[in-house]
Amino acid sequence: MLAVYPVPLPGRYVLIVASARQVADPHALARALHRAWRRGPPRVWLDCSLVAAADAGATARVLRACHGAFAKRGMALLVAHAGADLRRALVLGGASPGPVLVESLVAPLP
Repeated sequence: MLAVYPVPLPGRYVLIVASARQVADPHALARALHRAWRRGPPRVWLDCSLVAAADAGATARVLRACHGAFAKRGMALLVAHAGADLRRALVLGGASPGPVLVESLVAPLP
């Protein structure tokens, strides 16, 4: 299960995603991304360094689904600190391009 911590900043929105051992709402990431989408910053950054391997598939499905909505609105969805399982799920998860993968929250944009 995932817990999501939002950090609204000028010109961007940062979300820190963490796998939680206790029971949590499985739709927390989708709701947090929707809130970020409604705010309309040009970039939404996700720090996924705390996402457990067991949650990688579900997290990737949410990120791929939200990526298209963000792109239609001219917003970028950037995923930082993705572990190997999450990267693999994002790259192999579909035919269309997914969110941008970056090494860290301070990495230059690709």
